[in-house]
Amino acid sequence: MAGLGGGGWGGYDDDDWGLSAEQLDQLERDAYRKLAERKASSSAASTAPATSPLPSSARAPGAAAYSPIKNGHPASRASLESRFGKVESLSPSRLNQPNVSGNAVNSQGNLSKASVHLFLHSTGVIAAKFQYHQKLVDAFHKVPRASWNGKERVWMFPPSSLSKAEEVLNAIPGIVVEVQKVDPLVKRALSAALAARDLRDLYDKIPADVESKLMPFQREGVRFALQHGARILIADEMGLGKTLQAIAVASCLHDAWPVLVISPSSLRLHWASMIQHWLNIPTEDILVVLPQMGGSNKTGFRLVYSNTKGDFHLDGVFNVISYDVVPKIQSTLLDLDFRIVIADESHFLKNAQAKRTITSLPILQKAQYVVLLSGTPALSRPIELFTQLQALYPTVYKNVNEYGDRYCKGGFFGMYQGASNHEELHNLMKATVMIRRLKKDVLSQLPVKRRQQVFLDLSEKEMRHIRALFLELEAVKIKFQSCDSKETMDSLKFAQKNLINKIYNDSAEAKIPAVLDYLGTVIEADCKFLIFAHHQSMIEAIHKYLLKKKVKCIRIDGQTPVAVRQTSVTDFQNKDDIKAAVLSIKAGGVGLTLTAASTVIFAELSWTPGDIIQAEDRAHRIGQVSSVNIYYLLANDTVDDIIWDVVQGKLENLGQMLDGQEKTLDVSQSESRPSPSKQKTLDSYLKRCSNSTDSQPEAKNPSGVQVSSPAGCCDPLLGAHEAMSRKNLSPMATTAPLKDAEQAITSDYIGGDALDDLLSKLIRSVEVAKASSRDGLPEKIWMKRQFAVGVNDVTRVLERMPAAVATAASHSDHCSSKAMCKGKAPSVPLQVVLVAADCNPKWLTKHIPTLASTRQVPVLCLKDNKGSSLRLGQVVNVRTALAIGVKARGSIINKAIDQVLKTADQVADES
Repeated sequence: MAGLGGGGWGGYDDDDWGLSAEQLDQLERDAYRKLAERKASSSAASTAPATSPLPSSARAPGAAAYSPIKNGHPASRASLESRFGKVESLSPSRLNQPNVSGNAVNSQGNLSKASVHLFLHSTGVIAAKFQYHQKLVDAFHKVPRASWNGKERVWMFPPSSLSKAEEVLNAIPGIVVEVQKVDPLVKRALSAALAARDLRDLYDKIPADVESKLMPFQREGVRFALQHGARILIADEMGLGKTLQAIAVASCLHDAWPVLVISPSSLRLHWASMIQHWLNIPTEDILVVLPQMGGSNKTGFRLVYSNTKGDFHLDGVFNVISYDVVPKIQSTLLDLDFRIVIADESHFLKNAQAKRTITSLPILQKAQYVVLLSGTPALSRPIELFTQLQALYPTVYKNVNEYGDRYCKGGFFGMYQGASNHEELHNLMKATVMIRRLKKDVLSQLPVKRRQQVFLDLSEKEMRHIRALFLELEAVKIKFQSCDSKETMDSLKFAQKNLINKIYNDSAEAKIPAVLDYLGTVIEADCKFLIFAHHQSMIEAIHKYLLKKKVKCIRIDGQTPVAVRQTSVTDFQNKDDIKAAVLSIKAGGVGLTLTAASTVIFAELSWTPGDIIQAEDRAHRIGQVSSVNIYYLLANDTVDDIIWDVVQGKLENLGQMLDGQEKTLDVSQSESRPSPSKQKTLDSYLKRCSNSTDSQPEAKNPSGVQVSSPAGCCDPLLGAHEAMSRKNLSPMATTAPLKDAEQAITSDYIGGDALDDLLSKLIRSVEVAKASSRDGLPEKIWMKRQFAVGVNDVTRVLERMPAAVATAASHSDHCSSKAMCKGKAPSVPLQVVLVAADCNPKWLTKHIPTLASTRQVPVLCLKDNKGSSLRLGQVVNVRTALAIGVKARGSIINKAIDQVLKTADQVADES
């Protein structure tokens, strides 16, 4: 028998009354009243006033302060009882109903009445609330597993004891009990949930590599689904991994395969890719139903087209279809008798009159196991939940009028458009079918940043022109390989670049319909988000679409005035009704703080990895209190294929930096392999690090989709060893002077992942040190104590350091004054010098490294496509810095640098 909700009906003492002084005073007054009534009934001939039979001293204003009962003095109590009769013992709970007698019969000889309200508690158990009556208390002692909740002052018991509780209440002698019963709809839902088979013993069937990557709350979601017979609604907030939880549930039910997945059209390929990635099943076992033939490469999955004549077979292990296709193939789906059905974005079924809802419900109701996924369960619009509940339990939610009368009253825009008994419905869903977590509830379990790829499905109409351009590009490549004339080669290079630009522009146009389709699912989630694009056509289309959908948004691109930008940013940060920010990657990717959003979407890619990271960090920066989810919308057989390889080359192969002046752009790899197999996971070369310092093999799969997981998050405190060794770099040894500083600058430099690791670690250590050791100093002064900022300052400190005397690895001791050059004031030595090697002036590439080598101070040369000086400036909170020196002070900053230098030594030794 499946469990319901949580615990919560145990752990309270029946005598846990928790009385206040005011309640004790009321108890005393109630006792006086009872004594007065008894005295009046036994002394009919008495001439005492009817309003108060008590002595004048008892009627005095200060009588309560000197009450014998309140003071609890035994002699005073005996004296009082000798005058007025024995004082009846009274339970404190009767304070809630001073006019209800504890006797079975009142003064007129009629049976006393009591009222009991039974309702569904938020913990999933039944609660009973009533004003004190000893016989009611005695009755609830007979209810199985019933206990007193002293904090909320209610009796609580599990739903399985409900029928027994009603039976006991109806059989209390000498008292009339009016029971406000639990609604019949609630009873049926609870009974159905109790009857569901508990499948938690199947949890161990989850593949070990999948289970190990589930976060704790995701494991809880899978167990909840199994506990409730795998007919549930996972309603976690967007970005918490509902898809992964559904796949994990399906993996537990392997004996019930094949599986049917119904999703929005924009997520079909995403689902197929996720299934293949997590369960590692062959791509030919994943079947995707599309509305028409053609379109972009479908990543090796089996394809079936719903517009083909004649019957077709859904014989995949996993079969992925869209809601729009269901009406066309409903009879086929019913005949196939799928036992497991997953319905993603199940709020697409909220309209009971829609064709997709009418045709989808029978399929869901017929299946043995149903997992609905929705980040927006519309709890404030209960009528929109009815069809989803009907899909899970058709025998319970069989009458829309019964449901509407109970939960949908009070609307002004038609029948059942309001909300009533809202708390009861929420408690009922949590107890029987729904699990819902918000980001804020599980924030401690989430990585700071997670990236996902979403592959879009482009139609044949959009793809035809792109394919023609790729054919031209391939022809140019062939000619380029065979030409022997410099003039012809230059001409072919020019033609090649023009074709790539043309593909870039036309790919944006081709992606617009699919991007807008995906955007519709994001809007449904009702969250704040940033969406980045490069081309004006894409930006304009997105902006118009949001306005059409009546979504309030801001827009910042190259044409937006500076003053308007700041106003727009302020509005987005402070106004909850502004849900979207439409941004240009270039103009909106720098200098803006948009931490009100934790969802970032890239409708297009940029040729420069730095632009991508800068754009991501509009939301992922100081002030962000949530985990940031980043989605890259990609289309196979478009310019995304080329850019993906270029970004990979820039971040993984530091010897070929494509900055617009590159002499060749080899596209042979993008044409010689299937599109999905070459698109590696974004985290494999954009992530700044992983959670572990041990090198982990990068996951490669035909779909190229990496689902975010704890192992793939971006922890900015990773050491540089993994990134450097992965790129086979040889940073300058920390113990050997430079023989040819200029050559070292131009060949041995740090960039890509290694640079990201170094700077992220350094910036984080600066923030920690600033918070713990600033001691009220102005920031500029504190920063000067930690760093030598600028070429002149670095040179000055190096010149004051003694020559040919090596500093220790930690550099915790200051240089001796005897070792200083004559006439030079003592100075704190430098632990390391960081040089921005993107400008290459002689005095920078020769003078500083040569000088540093004579002091045996290591030099780390940073190169980031003409952006390292900007990024180096961020460390010390200045606009740009061509060089900075880290001073040796034994702080957390120095410890971070020690780890980097140790890593550099290891790499140098290995090389």
